Amino acid sequence: MKSYPYLKTLFQKFSAGSIRQDELDELLSYFDTKENQSIPRRLIREVLNDEHSNEADPDMDKLLHQVKLNLRYQILPPRRKLLKWYPAAIAASILLAVTTLVYLTRTPTVNIPRPETTATDIMPGGNKATLTLANGVVIDLAKVKHGTLFQDQDVHIEKEQTGTIKYVRGDSKSVNNELAFNSIHTPNGGRFQVILPDGTRVWLNAASTLKYPQQFNTETRTVELTGEAFFQVSPNKAKPFIVKSNGQEVKVLGTQFNLNTYMDSPFTFTTLQEGSLLVTNIQTQTSLKIAPGQQAVSGQGKLESVKVDALAFSSWRDGIIVLNDATLDVAIPQIERWYDVQFVIEPGLSKVQLSGELPINTRLTELLAALSTHTGITFRIEGRRIMVKK
Repeated sequence: MKSYPYLKTLFQKFSAGSIRQDELDELLSYFDTKENQSIPRRLIREVLNDEHSNEADPDMDKLLHQVKLNLRYQILPPRRKLLKWYPAAIAASILLAVTTLVYLTRTPTVNIPRPETTATDIMPGGNKATLTLANGVVIDLAKVKHGTLFQDQDVHIEKEQTGTIKYVRGDSKSVNNELAFNSIHTPNGGRFQVILPDGTRVWLNAASTLKYPQQFNTETRTVELTGEAFFQVSPNKAKPFIVKSNGQEVKVLGTQFNLNTYMDSPFTFTTLQEGSLLVTNIQTQTSLKIAPGQQAVSGQGKLESVKVDALAFSSWRDGIIVLNDATLDVAIPQIERWYDVQFVIEPGLSKVQLSGELPINTRLTELLAALSTHTGITFRIEGRRIMVKK
């Protein structure tokens, strides 16, 4: 174990943005260990000039989590990080218990403008969803405790202690080829994870619906999606996994990919992280095979692939929206879905460009303050409506 003064030096270099990659890895190892959390807590307290000197401070766990999040995202492959941050960014983010941006480039000291507000501040959503069974019964998954939700001879549906919904094959030895469909729907501000009958894991983003059979008894494992989801498909060469969405079909054997197919967008984006998959545009009956690090863009009679940072398109699972030269009218719908709010944008502002990483584990006012600092745009919160003007 390295000496405390050495670790303190690493943490100071991290706060100043001058830490090397190997030092970053070493520092994260100390923050990730469960054996001796007193060292990271002491480092945080000292950076804050003892403002959090109480070891039992209930905010300390949040602060610790935030620093680890910053460390992990700094270790990720380089991305364009152009949304501006401030001197002593890490100390400021710890002090606030949230970051308005994740360890981004720094600019000279500025006063962070707070959005005008006429209502209580708004926090992002969490694990909220409804499960609709084949018999029409609707279950509010945010309200039920862990345990068995449904059970018959063919399938058991369980809610794990982590909150994940899991399907387990029942005791019946017979094969019933008549499919009984379930669906999970997340509202604005909701997210959820489900383990399908074949072991495939699906993370649903806000305002999304996944329809799937209680059992995969046919020659394919076919599901339907609207919205956005990340799929970690369980391999089965004899039974391909197929995702049907808005005018598109994705066929995989075993892979990890993100599928963005919101109805308010004319395009569907399929981003491959591992393995391979075949994307078919139903309208044109054209197909395209993509490799890791590629994205298939389908819509308006076209199907093409582009090279992308695949992790950037699935970072929402970790509470981060990554923007790469995205215009305001592209970024805003994502924020609307996470916070269940509506933006009203003044004409002429929709094409303002943004690049960087927006953490969605923070209050709406803090998020809008960062956007305001970067763009000069004014935000006014009126209930769940945000007025945007120059």
